[in-house]
Amino acid sequence: MRILVAEDNEFYQKVIQHQLKTLGYSADVTGNGRSALKNWRTGKYDLLLTDIHMPKMSGHELANRIRKAEQHTGHHIPIIAFTASCQEPREQDCMETGIDGFIKKPIDMGDLQQALKKWLSKSDVLLREQKDNNLHLQVAREGSKLGTHKVEDAPMLVDSTHIKKLIEQLGQDGFNDLLSALLKDTGPRLNELREAIEHNDSKAIHDYAHALASGFGFMGLNALYRHTRALSEASRSGPVDDAHDRVATIETVYAQTVSLLQMEYNT
Repeated sequence: MRILVAEDNEFYQKVIQHQLKTLGYSADVTGNGRSALKNWRTGKYDLLLTDIHMPKMSGHELANRIRKAEQHTGHHIPIIAFTASCQEPREQDCMETGIDGFIKKPIDMGDLQQALKKWLSKSDVLLREQKDNNLHLQVAREGSKLGTHKVEDAPMLVDSTHIKKLIEQLGQDGFNDLLSALLKDTGPRLNELREAIEHNDSKAIHDYAHALASGFGFMGLNALYRHTRALSEASRSGPVDDAHDRVATIETVYAQTVSLLQMEYNT
């Protein structure tokens, strides 16, 4: 079985690649809906995982275009959306575009595994044989713990226990790879966040802060998660008076966190 992934965030590209590899699936990753649609037309994929908000073509439009094309073929590829901002009340709207299911970010490996089993089975594709069922179940349990990590009240810069579990799951190289992708993505997103604040764009502030919080939460970077999550929530209801101070704090904590990671985790 082969899975097509459409995700514009480089960090989450790495996350989903690692998780799918751990679960034993092959995947091709593309950075926007337009290229995903082109890849889908090759007919070699059994399932599509897509982000909702992407450049060039959104996950909604991608699903809609695929469903319209399928009307002439009789086929139906399962489409699962993963997103940090699609809330429960909006899921019906998402379903109407042809999306079959959802996985919330931070991506929960247990949820991912169950979704793949459910929708690959429904698409009449034989599920892959497991070489070691006990190991498979253990991975799912550990992945579920990682994916549902809560750090709102944690006083530390990082959650060392959470990071240790990530390293056990991914290996030191795998952890470093994901962390590198996150840090590479953080700089541009902080710049976008500052620009949104300059333009007093509450929706953009919410979206950028939410995306940052999602990545920080997955990696166990507690303080960064708390500050970006707080800014994201504050911007839901409109302009944030102290937004400049908040992003300055985020940048300071970011520098402190990177320094700590370099010293403690050989990153």
